[in-house]
Amino acid sequence: MAANALVKRHPRRRYTWIAPDGDHRNQIDYMLAQRRWISSVCKCRSYPGADIDSDHVLVAMKLRLKLQRLKKRACRVPSYDFSDAKEYEVEVSNRFQSLEIPEVSAPNAADRMWDSMKAIMLESANKTLSKKRGTAKREWITPETFALIEEKRNCVRGSIRYRELKREVRRMLRHDRNAHLESICKQVEELERTA
Repeated sequence: MAANALVKRHPRRRYTWIAPDGDHRNQIDYMLAQRRWISSVCKCRSYPGADIDSDHVLVAMKLRLKLQRLKKRACRVPSYDFSDAKEYEVEVSNRFQSLEIPEVSAPNAADRMWDSMKAIMLESANKTLSKKRGTAKREWITPETFALIEEKRNCVRGSIRYRELKREVRRMLRHDRNAHLESICKQVEELERTA
């Protein structure tokens, strides 16, 4: 639907083209919107005063969109710690040796092969590897602070020790962040002096 033809407006807000003689004006340029979005159109009109160096007039449309927030996926794919993966390698190689390889000419052979390989790798990973923790490590947090954070995680919530550790972790994080920002400022000052 033509959004700038929906509402009756003053003629100077409707015309979109001026003839070379300057006497004739017509509405020949339209802003099209699907019928489902017409209720979102707030304003659509021409702007004859805009300097666009053309015999056409600027046409603009203002939309009001209400977007729905998408829910995050409930299941996250786990990430595994491959630092010591010797058991995993042995398990996967043993399972692959016992894997039955379908004939290439069989229908959906590649899909079945992929599904079985994926299942073997996931089962072996669940069996032999430990899952990584979902903590995002920031470069400015020191290892001592990470040790305190881990100790706080292992402590019982609500206990006196937990509250003490919580205060200490916050204090250490503030100290680490300030030290990191000061080091960045020093680097900037040194670079400014050398430039």
